Amino acid sequence: REAPRLDGFALCRELRSRTDFRRIPILFLTALDKTVGFPRSLKADGDAYLTKPFDPRELLAAVGRLLDDAAQ
Repeated sequence: REAPRLDGFALCRELRSRTDFRRIPILFLTALDKTVGFPRSLKADGDAYLTKPFDPRELLAAVGRLLDDAAQ
């Protein structure tokens, strides 16, 4: 199995650099500690950040907010 070329933060930055992908909502769902991962997600221009383990209701609420925002 080949290792990924980009981590999620780098992939987010790459997507944000492309005009055709800029409006796609990006939610980070990670096992990284919030004190480490959250600032990195902001720097990468992510839209939402959740840590594992996660509450499914919290995930659904975050996805709902992102979809509502994207529809406007």
